[in-house]
Order: sequence, then C-alpha cells, then structure tokens
Amino acid sequence: MPHIANQTPYIVEAVPLVDKDGQNVFAVITKGTYELRLHDGALRLKDQQDKLVFSDQPREDGNYDELLLSSDIVDYKPGTDVILVEPTNFAKQVGIFGWKVSLEVGPVKKSDRVRKKWSFGPHSRGRKPRLTFAGTYDEKWRNERMPLVPADFDYRYNQAAPLDQIVPGYLKGDEQVKVAGLYEGKNVVFELPGYSIVVTGNLMKEYFFGAAVLDTLVIWSDMPKINLVWRYLIRCRQKAEELRRLSVSLSTNFLSLQRVIQT
Repeated sequence: MPHIANQTPYIVEAVPLVDKDGQNVFAVITKGTYELRLHDGALRLKDQQDKLVFSDQPREDGNYDELLLSSDIVDYKPGTDVILVEPTNFAKQVGIFGWKVSLEVGPVKKSDRVRKKWSFGPHSRGRKPRLTFAGTYDEKWRNERMPLVPADFDYRYNQAAPLDQIVPGYLKGDEQVKVAGLYEGKNVVFELPGYSIVVTGNLMKEYFFGAAVLDTLVIWSDMPKINLVWRYLIRCRQKAEELRRLSVSLSTNFLSLQRVIQT
C-alpha cells in the first residue's frame, strides 16, 4: 500500500480495486464530516471524522431493499449522489410523519411527504432502476468475462441515490443547500465548504497531480451533519505496487494551482 501524506482534516484512504475491464486501480477516497448549525446554517468541522462505509448498511428492520447508507467503496461514479438519510430514531420518524420534506442543491430539487417509504435515501444494488445498469449476466458472460462485470456494465450502477437526486457532471463543492421540513420543521440553508481535493503522487517514477471529484453528499436526518466524499482514480500500468507515494491536500482554487504548476 502506498504511503499517504494526508494534509487535510478529513479521512483519506487509497483503496485497491479492479475496474470493469480487469485493470488494477486505486480509488483515493476522501471523506469529510461537518456539523450543521441550524440557527444560522454554519458548518463546523467535526473533531471526530466519520470513517468510510465499506459495505451497504440496511435499514433498522434489516431490509436490504431499502438501504440506510450505501458503501463508499466504488472506483467511479459519473455524477454526484445526493442522499438524505432516513431517520433511525423512532420518535424522529413519527415526529415528521406526514410532513413535506424538501431538498435543493444544484439541479436537484425534490419535495415529498414522509410516508412509510422514505424516498430520499439510497437504492439497493438489486433494486430497479439501479439494477438496470448492472449489465447482462448470461452464458456469454460466464464463458467470456466472469469474474469481471459484463461488457455492458454501466457505471451508473455505482450511483446509489434516486435518479432525481443525481447531479450529472458533479457538484463543485460550493453550492447552496436548502432542506425544509426536516429539522423540527425549520427551513435550513447552508453552503458547502468550497474546497477542492488535490491528489499528487508518484507512479513508476512519474509525477502526477489532479483534482478529485465530489461525487457524494450525504445529509443526515437524525442529527444535523453532512458527509462529503471526493474520489480520484489512479490507474496502475500493471500492478498496484507501482504506486509509491501519495499526497492529498486542500485547495480553495484548484485552477489557480494548476496554472502555477504548469508554468
């Protein structure tokens, strides 16, 4: 595993994976956790940062058809998942039953009344429409591709949010977020932190750098807090051991940093 110089206040992991075509890759996953102050919409970095979620988490009733949280461990998402976590506290669930909850961030604008079925949370891998992107597992796949995913696997399968909560082309990380009808009936407005995650390293003695993409925003219902997940994919030429050193840092203006490095 490469040594990671983590220069952020967040959790950073370099997870070795195999992509759809069998190539060794590292997903550099950075996860930040902020508390949300309801009275003024200010975000405060949590002292204890949330760890990565390594497997899908079912709801309290153990029903995997309706997830509470989806795994952070994927190699690539083509857009940003925006997820509003269902309340796990029974009193909280009962307290907002029948209320109209609204969520706005970037192009995502969604409102729904809280019923038995929570409509803002992640979809399971075996549920449509997510399942339709998994590819065709047939005799041809068994003979030609197994254990890799099918040739018609669509990376949209890695998106866990409902289709109307997926941002194509990613959030930038400085957007305004509005949540209404969730926290004691208050309308809460806040702005995302506005940071870029810059990844630099050495792959087979060749220096590389780039900006991770913000592909997951998780807003919690039980408590006013958010998770932000950035992802940067490193493709090894052959073996995962080719990646030696890795540095992850914060930047408020990655484009300016890029111009400085190029000159």
